[in-house]
Amino acid sequence: MVNGDGDVVYVSPAVKRLLGYEVAEVLGQAWWSRVYSGNPELGRQVRERLVPMARGEVPVLAQTNEATAWAADGSERWFVWRDSKGPGDLLIGVGQDVTELLQAERMALLREQEFRAVFENAAEGMLILNDDWIYEQANDAACKIFGAAREDLIGKMHGSKLRSTIDTESFRAEGLEHGSCTAVGDFERADGERRKIEVTLTTNFRAGHHLMILRDVSEEKRLQSQLAEAHRLESVGRLAGGVAHDFNNMLTAIRGYAELLQRSVPDEKQKRYVEAILGATARAAGTTQRLLAFSRKQILRPQVMELNAAISGTAELLQRVIGEDIELSLLFSPEAGKVMVDSSQFSQILMNIGINARDAMPRGGKLIIETSPMELDDTYVLTHVDVRPGQYALMAITDTGAGIPAEIISHIFEPFFTTKEQGKGTGLGLATVYGIVTQSGGYVWVYSEPGQGTTFKIYFPLVGEDNVAQLAPAKATILVIEDDERIRVSTTQALEEDGYRVLSASDGTEALAVCQHYADCVDLVLTDVMATGMSGEDLMGYFAVKYPTIAVVHMSGFARARLEQAHTFFQDALFLAKPFTLQQLRETVEAALQRKAENRQG
Repeated sequence: MVNGDGDVVYVSPAVKRLLGYEVAEVLGQAWWSRVYSGNPELGRQVRERLVPMARGEVPVLAQTNEATAWAADGSERWFVWRDSKGPGDLLIGVGQDVTELLQAERMALLREQEFRAVFENAAEGMLILNDDWIYEQANDAACKIFGAAREDLIGKMHGSKLRSTIDTESFRAEGLEHGSCTAVGDFERADGERRKIEVTLTTNFRAGHHLMILRDVSEEKRLQSQLAEAHRLESVGRLAGGVAHDFNNMLTAIRGYAELLQRSVPDEKQKRYVEAILGATARAAGTTQRLLAFSRKQILRPQVMELNAAISGTAELLQRVIGEDIELSLLFSPEAGKVMVDSSQFSQILMNIGINARDAMPRGGKLIIETSPMELDDTYVLTHVDVRPGQYALMAITDTGAGIPAEIISHIFEPFFTTKEQGKGTGLGLATVYGIVTQSGGYVWVYSEPGQGTTFKIYFPLVGEDNVAQLAPAKATILVIEDDERIRVSTTQALEEDGYRVLSASDGTEALAVCQHYADCVDLVLTDVMATGMSGEDLMGYFAVKYPTIAVVHMSGFARARLEQAHTFFQDALFLAKPFTLQQLRETVEAALQRKAENRQG
């Protein structure tokens, strides 16, 4: 009770429980100094408002009012007060402590605000549904996923706006049974576009309402598919490379025995049989070479070329291959730039894709080859597995043929996969393209729609003018022949680090195949005198005829004198005794090349 002078004349004992004061501590003027200790000015204002009411000079307010009070321990409390006129000049005030209730309301409001902020700004689509499975709220991300405006969603039944492969009734039932559930399905948006969406349902996340979260996983699933495809091709490549290597060894033996048989068979009919065997062996060898190309284990001789010029140089032959009823169109960008590829293998890329395009256009059509410089940035890398960001030269090859069905497009680079009739395709054409491009440091992607044609986009690393010299071979080309893989690999690596281009072979037979493939480009042969596959004398005899000025370094654990007696030494060859240091290797190679240069000048 407050009198007309503003003195508190009565306080109930509850003040002890609510504020921690003894009654005597807050009587008189002490109420205003103690209970409003945290804000004396507020206490003065409340006292000035209550005094006229106590005197009857102004009517008592009918409504309740909130006021802050400070407890004996200094904490702030909130009260709701209702005043009424007492006898004489007394005013009676009854206060209820609502601090906990007010805090709970504030916390609930804060949580609602936080939820609203998360709801509106979430990257995932979020929807709130009532017990009748009607959409009550939808955020911007959900509208984007639906391809619909917010007003087109609110008030609609779940399942009525997006056609999907998820069974709506089963999905709801599972969510109600377990409290939450997740499913991934194909959805058709309002504009007809199909996307793969992950849907998570949390039932009764608050009374009578359910929360649905949508996440567009189309790109994620596509990248997973790309990664699986890359891993599959890598595994198949390792298998194909191993098979090709072993098969080459068997073919070498078959061809060798067939050639021996050819020498000793006098009958003409039997000779034709032997020639057929040799012909089949040659065709089989071609197949193994394409397998090695796919597995990225073939030997390449890369060189810097203008992309446009390289295509132009093959265009005439390509036109003959695809036929006159197919129009070849070349759309070159002057800024397409330079690339570093093997010229013969580059032609093989165009031929293989051209033959496939021809078969896809039996009634004629167009084959368009476009070039342009292209930067593959971080955004592109996020959507294409294994791609490194950087500057590339793009070669896009487009045909107007039948296109490739979606169900087989992921298999077209696999070896022996073909949709052609039996006997009309080996299934190695595109596998070879894949191997050549990837071994050259590039990437190949295919885009196709049935009835709309096909585009192969091939990206080669762009060679800038400032690093052409760096990429071109700075020194000589060296052929290393060594049957011990550990020695061959370490020697090859050491020479490459010294700036040489290195070709390698495990035996004499493989070395001859390398020399036939890289005619007139081997400057030095570094060979183990005891290389298997053919005799050292035969191997040296071949080099003497084909490369009379070639530099040769023999390496062996045997003494040089013994090797010279066995007639396995090449004329003017240098000798490198095993084991040797990298410094000895470097000095011997340099000396051999220097002697070759002097002989040429002489």
